[in-house]
Amino acid sequence: MFRDHIPGDDKETRINTNDASIMLVCINGYQENRPYGVIVNYCLPAPVYFTGIHELILRVDEVCEQIGAPMRTMEPRFLSRAEAERYQKLPLPQEAGTQIGPDQRAMPIQEWLADTAQAEEVLIIHVLYRQHASMQGRLHTSFSGQYYVSFRSALELMRMLAEVDAGLREKGPRKRLTGGGGGRADEGDREAADRLKI
Repeated sequence: MFRDHIPGDDKETRINTNDASIMLVCINGYQENRPYGVIVNYCLPAPVYFTGIHELILRVDEVCEQIGAPMRTMEPRFLSRAEAERYQKLPLPQEAGTQIGPDQRAMPIQEWLADTAQAEEVLIIHVLYRQHASMQGRLHTSFSGQYYVSFRSALELMRMLAEVDAGLREKGPRKRLTGGGGGRADEGDREAADRLKI
């Protein structure tokens, strides 16, 4: 199922800026009662780590800023000058509005799949717009079945992610990770890999 959503899986495919903002969010476990994991984006050289739902949403916005898609319509506001400068200094790997060819891919498809195999839950967040100092897009998770659910703001996305968090807690962990993964694949890893083939 998730393999269908990976942009540019075909060597001849070029990714437009709309596809560049597709992110796989891998929830790997819980630390201090908060979900933690990585955001994997096709245009970045390495996963982006997060702990907690609020940090996840902030990191999604930062990934959008780094890949230059979708473009924001308003300048973000900050309480401190230091945080504003940190946000403005985010590395920009490409110009906004450009296309990424097969030879320019930052993260190989195999690494995408390796990150998803370690996760307790894999979400797809596709940010389509960043209007009104917020984000709009769609979310796919195992809790939404075969459908994407659209969100109209970061607040709405936060509510949906809180539902996913509650669902994971109710379902109980398939496994608890204490580090960054690695080691031999267990039954949970194989289940996650099988979900990718659906």
